[in-house]
Amino acid sequence: MKKTNFIVFVLTLVSALLLCSCTQTQKTTNEKQIAIQKPGWQLTWSDEFDKMDHSKWDFNDPFGKERWSELQAYDFPGAFEIRDGVLLLKAEKQQAMYDGKMRDYTSGMMSTRKIFLQKFGWFEFRAKAPTGRGFWPALWLLDDPHVMEIDVLEMLCHRPNVATFNIHWKDETGKHQARYKEYEGPDFTKNFYTYAIEWNKDVVVWYVDGIERHRSYEGVPQKEMYLIMNLAVGGPVPGNPNAQTVFPNSFDIDYVRVYKKVDK
Repeated sequence: MKKTNFIVFVLTLVSALLLCSCTQTQKTTNEKQIAIQKPGWQLTWSDEFDKMDHSKWDFNDPFGKERWSELQAYDFPGAFEIRDGVLLLKAEKQQAMYDGKMRDYTSGMMSTRKIFLQKFGWFEFRAKAPTGRGFWPALWLLDDPHVMEIDVLEMLCHRPNVATFNIHWKDETGKHQARYKEYEGPDFTKNFYTYAIEWNKDVVVWYVDGIERHRSYEGVPQKEMYLIMNLAVGGPVPGNPNAQTVFPNSFDIDYVRVYKKVDK
């Protein structure tokens, strides 16, 4: 009798734990769905990084060549990892071939080129930057072929509390033009922050954690653009890694969400 009662107790406990787990999973799913909703906007594309989704991303460098004298090799399969619903773009100190020569570092670049492009809307990333000299993470939009560029975020990680917002275009003579803004805030390498732009035909507005930090009426793109995320290593812009730079390191992306304004 005692044995029977014990078995019933164990089965009841297991059932309760399973029910609790299912309820918590459903709650988490519902909370995520609510978080994705944005009043006045329609979600057109997103990645919550529950898996490595090759239907949404090309995990290769769309340029296919060295830029800005950077030191890393891109197109390295080990540079991407999903961990607890977060994408890690990993930089490591190891040799690999890229653009015809051996590099001392590997890292990751990925894009939605030829997969997803959008003209105008709200583009939002939740990310945590790496720390240390030599790291140059970026979240950006490009047209194809590359003429215009919106940098939702760029950072030089030896300046961990400075986020840079840029816009690039060519004027009617074909000359390159650019405008940028440095925003000095908290240490962006310590926690996740949301970085977003609102882009329409007249203006591009930059936000950090939902607060406007910059806007530009110049060089506003009037064509579809695709998404790029990358972590560059070294070169004259961020400087080269030094003895205090920690490897491996990573640029961590919690999610990417894109919306279009709902017509009234």
